[in-house]
This record gives sequence, structure tokens and C-alpha cells, in this order.
Amino acid sequence: MNGEHMKSWAAGFIDGEGCFTVEAKRYKDGRQKDVYYRPRMSVQVRRDDERCLKRLQEAIGNDGYLYRRKSRKASTYGSTSKPTSECSWHTMAGTIALVNMLDIHPLLGKKAEEYKVWRDAVLIYTNTDMPSQERQQQLSPMRTILQQLKKYRDDGQE
Repeated sequence: MNGEHMKSWAAGFIDGEGCFTVEAKRYKDGRQKDVYYRPRMSVQVRRDDERCLKRLQEAIGNDGYLYRRKSRKASTYGSTSKPTSECSWHTMAGTIALVNMLDIHPLLGKKAEEYKVWRDAVLIYTNTDMPSQERQQQLSPMRTILQQLKKYRDDGQE
């Protein structure tokens, strides 16, 4: 698959499996109550589909971070989860790489609305000319907007 086809595939894969968020993270330097916000896009799949995440990393041109999770014990419903793999992009370079790809290979589903808000969050997050505190103040409400967009909405279309 050539580069452009791979990027189109990646956009479709993100449209179906991706999760756009502005996450709240605690500072690691002991400031217990202080949080900072950063845009994050992640994709989680069953471990036996991890090769799709590796292809996604290749298509985006930025590795992102690959996490592996063990299976979980049976829940109250009696099911056991399988091991999963997740790839996450949350650094300035990683989020910009995603924006560059998705602006050329747009999302076509419901997630396109989420992407627009997330893209704006990335542009704020990576704007180093803006004071950090101002960036954080602008990112905080975007987190809530993205959470609202994720809720199921029945538009009455069948």
C-alpha cells in the first residue's frame, strides 16, 4: 500500500476506533491539586490486532506511545477481557503529525465533529507564543465540549 493509501486507511481506522480527548493530568512534581490539560488521540485494540496500531504509527509518521494491557479477571457478568494494546499521541510533535495527516485525509463519520474541536485544542496546545496559563485556561472547556460530543445522539435518521 503506498503512502497516500496508507494515510487514507489510517483516517478511516481513526474514524472508527480513535478517541479524541483533552485529558486532565496531574503534575508529577507534588502539586496534588494542580492539573494541566493536553490533547490526546488514542486507539485501543485487542492485542492480536496490534499490527494495525503499528501500521497506524507508520502512516502518521510519528510513533506515538504503545501500551500493552493484560487481560482482566471476570467481571460481575462473568466475562474476561482479552489483552489489549493502545497507541496514544499526546506530545506536541505527535498531535501536530496527526493534524497534518487528518487535514489532508479527513474523517467522514460522526467523529469529524470531535476532530474539529480536538484540532483547535492542538493548535492552542502547541502555540508556544501564548503563555502556558492562558493555553491551559482555553483547553479546559474544550475537554467538556469533547465529552458532550461523545454522547450518543439519535438524530431520528434510520
